[in-house]
Amino acid sequence: FGADTRYELRYPYSWPTRLNGKVASGCYGTIISRDAVLTAGNTACIRVVTKPCGTWRWRYITTYEEWTKNGSFSYDMAVVRYYPLNGRNIGTYLGYSGLRKTAPSSNYL
Repeated sequence: FGADTRYELRYPYSWPTRLNGKVASGCYGTIISRDAVLTAGNTACIRVVTKPCGTWRWRYITTYEEWTKNGSFSYDMAVVRYYPLNGRNIGTYLGYSGLRKTAPSSNYL
């Protein structure tokens, strides 16, 4: 794939950068509601870490059956719902982007 030219932002806690973060497994996700993160299905993340904001524990994970049974990368996505941390939901605390379909006939999100 070539050289990795990504770099870490020095001040990532402003809108909308703070909506995107590293999950425990090393992949990234995006906050889509007050308590949910959209991420890859293969991460099966246990927590989402947003230093220095804290670590939220997962409540449940929803993914496609095609991913869990067959590992089809066409369905490699998951929504992870989190418990509040110190009474604060992740999306309420950091903000969230929302989610919508791009086409009414789409089989994907």
